Amino acid sequence: MKTFVISLKRSTDRRARITKVLGDANVEFEFFDAIDALSPNFKYSERRAPKQTKLRFGYPLIESELACFASHLCLWEKSVELNETILVFEDSCELTPAFLPLYESLKEIASEFKFVKLCSLFPKKFALSKQLTGSNSIVRY
Repeated sequence: MKTFVISLKRSTDRRARITKVLGDANVEFEFFDAIDALSPNFKYSERRAPKQTKLRFGYPLIESELACFASHLCLWEKSVELNETILVFEDSCELTPAFLPLYESLKEIASEFKFVKLCSLFPKKFALSKQLTGSNSIVRY
């Protein structure tokens, strides 16, 4: 499975850190140069919808959050272009000990679900879709 890390080209310290983190976990990846909020009229910036965002999140998104979303959208398009499942990390991610056993089964998991977001859950109520190994599960928002 192709793996991409969203990272600003100018964020050399973050790139060095995530290279070590993923290298230690034997995860091959390539960087995706993140959409930079400092660029005027960055890609997809015209799609901002402040009223809808405020209703959904309770606050308007700042430029860096919009650019981050645009980066994820670009990689979603990349997945469609490649016609294959991809794995996307942000350069600020941390890998928990539970990740490595899960990593081996991601391709199988992805074949069963259209979209999987890897994350730690905060104390919210979710509907369990599938129990995986250990404390890992697939839940529905």
